[in-house]
Amino acid sequence: LVAVQPWPICRNTAGNYMANSTYQSNLARLATSLPRLHAGALPGDTANASACGSCWSCVATAFQDAQQLCAFHKDAAVYYDACYLRFSNTDILAA
Repeated sequence: LVAVQPWPICRNTAGNYMANSTYQSNLARLATSLPRLHAGALPGDTANASACGSCWSCVATAFQDAQQLCAFHKDAAVYYDACYLRFSNTDILAA
């Protein structure tokens, strides 16, 4: 079950990516590899993601919404009542 309204957080500190870029391709690969993985090898193009939630449909919706609500941001998160998703070009779990 997904909340009616997502709560997005679009971070500007990581920069933006271009349509059809390597970073966008890496995000697409992550969408099938969650809950916590990374894709890509080149600095700036590496995409990391972390997600938690009670069902994969909520996480999948959150992934799509984060890319739409925070279009082309390299670091974005979206919260729902039932799940959470964040992706970034930096290590999300690093201190």
